[in-house]
Amino acid sequence: MKEEVASNLEHRDPRYRFAAECRSARELYPERSLSQTELARMVRVSKSTISRVETCTGPIPPDLPPQLDRVFATDGLFKRLYEEIVKQSFPSQYRLRLEVEANAVAIVEWSPTVVPGLLQTASYARALFKAGTPNASNAELAQKVRARLARQEVLRGTSPPDFSVVVCESVVRRNVGGPSVMRDQLAALLAYGAQPANILQVLPLSAATHGLMDSSASILTTSEARVHQLVGT
Repeated sequence: MKEEVASNLEHRDPRYRFAAECRSARELYPERSLSQTELARMVRVSKSTISRVETCTGPIPPDLPPQLDRVFATDGLFKRLYEEIVKQSFPSQYRLRLEVEANAVAIVEWSPTVVPGLLQTASYARALFKAGTPNASNAELAQKVRARLARQEVLRGTSPPDFSVVVCESVVRRNVGGPSVMRDQLAALLAYGAQPANILQVLPLSAATHGLMDSSASILTTSEARVHQLVGT
């Protein structure tokens, strides 16, 4: 009975499915069964990475799923499973946002406190997570950072959503993680804002009182013209 329950859980868990699909596709490769070393060479990672992925003992590099889809011609299967894995790493109250975010054609963000998650650098995100969960291990922090950065793939796809960002001036003045972290984060914001199709605005501290002074907001529009107003970075 226990074995049956475990099997059902593994079948539903996208992490286990990713591992099983990778192992199955490798062993049933049309021309001949591939070794882990051969597959690693084809997707440009180490053999140990493939081994860890297939045994669910390590993180999945964000650029691995599309490479597996390319090699095995699986029409986005590994990419979809990876997106499910990323979603499950977030608390349940944020999963709706991730689902809508992945299918949005337009995103408008307002943040009075921190850089929105879709524009955070790894070091900036880590500093925020460290402050919020001071007892977290380095491995736990690394997993949180990977999950947050994985969300940013939506901006790097072939048809990224229109993304408009407004932050309070306090966001660019607040010292998150130290001068070096802020220097890199501000450089990333400048690079984003310099792209012609992007909109990045800073609301000065001298601006008048407004209704969203103490809360962030996100407005996401999907291709079905449905508009979702959500909270969170």
